[in-house]
Amino acid sequence: LQEMNLVRTKMNKSKDIAQAFHVIHSFDKSTSKELSINKMHEIAVEFAEKAFPNTQIIVASHNDKDHFHSHLVINNINMET
Repeated sequence: LQEMNLVRTKMNKSKDIAQAFHVIHSFDKSTSKELSINKMHEIAVEFAEKAFPNTQIIVASHNDKDHFHSHLVINNINMET
């Protein structure tokens, strides 16, 4: 998150806008049983990179429930605009 703050400062973006967004990317129970944890994490990272290009993204994946899911923290600053 410190790096996200540095990008905000470097890009001269207002502190009045949301710093980041939180998205949960999840798999249903049957898919969670079929795919490996590494594969599901890889899919979540690929989704995040395609859905939110040119942004900083943190992907934290786990299966603390009966299905696998990933938390995505997406910087609200596009690093190219």
